Amino acid sequence: MPFKSSAFVIIVVLIFACQQSEPEELDRFIDETAQFPLNTPESRVVTIEQNAIGRLNQTVEVPETAIYFDRFKQQESQPPQVDILIVIDNSGSMNEEQQNLSDKLVALISELKYVDWQINVITTDSNCQRLPDLPITPETVGMDAIFRDAVREGTSGNASERGMQESMDHIEGDCTQDQPWLREEANLAVLVVSDEDEDRSSRYFNKLEDWLLDLEMQNYFAGENLIFYGIIWHPDKLCPTGQSEGNLYAEAIEATGGLWGSICDSDYSKTLNAISADIRLNLQLEFFLRYKPIITTITIDLDGKIYNNAWTVVGQRLIINEPLPPNSTLTISYQTESFRLFYLDVGPEEYILDSLSINGDDIPPEQYKYDAIANSVLLLFDPEPGSIIQTVLRENTGLISSFPFPEVEPRLVSCFVGDDKWEADITVSDGQILLNPTIPEGMSASCLYEI
Repeated sequence: MPFKSSAFVIIVVLIFACQQSEPEELDRFIDETAQFPLNTPESRVVTIEQNAIGRLNQTVEVPETAIYFDRFKQQESQPPQVDILIVIDNSGSMNEEQQNLSDKLVALISELKYVDWQINVITTDSNCQRLPDLPITPETVGMDAIFRDAVREGTSGNASERGMQESMDHIEGDCTQDQPWLREEANLAVLVVSDEDEDRSSRYFNKLEDWLLDLEMQNYFAGENLIFYGIIWHPDKLCPTGQSEGNLYAEAIEATGGLWGSICDSDYSKTLNAISADIRLNLQLEFFLRYKPIITTITIDLDGKIYNNAWTVVGQRLIINEPLPPNSTLTISYQTESFRLFYLDVGPEEYILDSLSINGDDIPPEQYKYDAIANSVLLLFDPEPGSIIQTVLRENTGLISSFPFPEVEPRLVSCFVGDDKWEADITVSDGQILLNPTIPEGMSASCLYEI
């Protein structure tokens, strides 16, 4: 086995004429000897020396503000899919609210231009879809009229509203007269429109976790491919015409990362526009930035040219209104008040990170993430501006695990580092001695053997 060029190895072989010992005698000699002599007739010895790996120091000063570039490659893909299930309260107090919702289909789909969507409607007392013409899709002829008729169910329904139970029964396919419409790869948005909370008669009354667990049985996971929305009497806003606060619905909205609007609003357009934008935001046409940007510092390039189409930022998500061309690259430049990411100034094929300190204090590995491919370091905390980050890099070469050995057939081999026996798997083959684990960096070892 050849040496690596960077290794520095010293081989010393001392051979003594002696009478061959029995294996158990040599074992006893080795086990009982700490300061073993190398000139006894009972043993032969090979001395090996492990190479020392080169180190390189680099420093980075934490700036007042950090500038980042995030790049996104748009692949060819089908439009994202979302199935929208509306659960309309059809109890006696909902006449005005149904009228308010019935002409708002345009608001609900206002942000879904580049989304493959479907809309179905059930009620809080029945899990069957309202009309045979449902679900509505972007290709549906006369969709406004169908939506209006579906939402205007009337007010003769059961006064025990069970929006969560009926939605689950519908998702599970309990209404056998309906044709299956939910798609395996689609996200699911559930919108409950009601002036009362989930009724005590519901199996999910005060049992949000049960509802979420049953959804998981149908492969819908809160905040991932399922979001709950509500036009309700939310506990955070007064609602004089509401019948009861929608506490359980509010919990479902929070648990899934949804949005809500007040059932007492005179116009639901703003709420439905916001829900529409949130549905799209959770599908595509959004790009998650590594850090929260200072919005006034954002610049966007598409394939090297200034991006002039509309965009907005919500937290760390940049949302655009038009899909990117296939195989195009979007580059987003921005400043942030924090500084966490920096790159090492050498290629990973030459040096890799060994240790990191800030202002002389060692940083434990659990407080940062090192990307050995990109040769970048991501701090998991915000360092103070002006701090000095020092990195110690080591050459990207491994320790030597194979050393030359006399071309003999040894019966026993045991190695020592200093005065301590080195506990390793030892193999001798073709004039090489292999150690696993190998000798520590820069250390010398002596291996005793018998032939």
